[in-house]
Amino acid sequence: MLNSGVLHTLYRSGRNDLEAQSWDGDTPILGPCPRAAFTLARVLGAALLAASAATGQTVHVPWRAGNTERFQTGAVEERRAHSAQGWLPVTISRPAGVGPFPFVVLLHGCGGLHHEASWTKWVQPWTDLFHAQGIGTAVVDSFGPHGVDHICTGNVARWAVRRADDAYSARAWLAEQPAVDAQRIAVMGMSNGGRSVLAALRTTPQHPERFVAGVALYAGCQTDVSSNFHIPPNLADSPGFSGKIPTY
Repeated sequence: MLNSGVLHTLYRSGRNDLEAQSWDGDTPILGPCPRAAFTLARVLGAALLAASAATGQTVHVPWRAGNTERFQTGAVEERRAHSAQGWLPVTISRPAGVGPFPFVVLLHGCGGLHHEASWTKWVQPWTDLFHAQGIGTAVVDSFGPHGVDHICTGNVARWAVRRADDAYSARAWLAEQPAVDAQRIAVMGMSNGGRSVLAALRTTPQHPERFVAGVALYAGCQTDVSSNFHIPPNLADSPGFSGKIPTY
């Protein structure tokens, strides 16, 4: 449930995809100068973000290692593909205005974003709600670039840990954009995306910058009942925030 405290933390002040090439794990898209490629990606990303408003623009964000060291690890769901690096399609939508805006990174469930209902029943309603509060959204496609159809019958707990790296990759990219308030980037997910939120908020982070808040909707939390979670300083003394998953 998204409570007023989270919204207050974040807010104090149709989907038009740009189809981009998918990466097959073998083509050396970075070429001989990966730093230059990443710099170019940031410049182009900033231009796209400035141009996008209520409708979405899809940018390709460089994946960053953390919980896993390789982008594709040879999992069954990846059709045994291996690759060290990759790019994540992230659909950016921001409210009207100048910014900088707080942002929420949205993580889909175990079925991915293949079905239109994922956008009309999940992404768009939340995007509209956040826009009304002056908050932008960044929808991460964790499965498309991996060649994954779904993980609903796979190792969902392991994928949640891997997808935490996707969330932090999106966070790192957002923090470099002038239209984004880097101090107010949160993460929210449903189902396996919610489980990925829990993985991202554990107190053993593999990424330097933390999310300011997280919302896990109907997440599978069986593997996290004994985990400890990061609590932002501004919420540490709030009722109901213990850093543990409640058990009943």
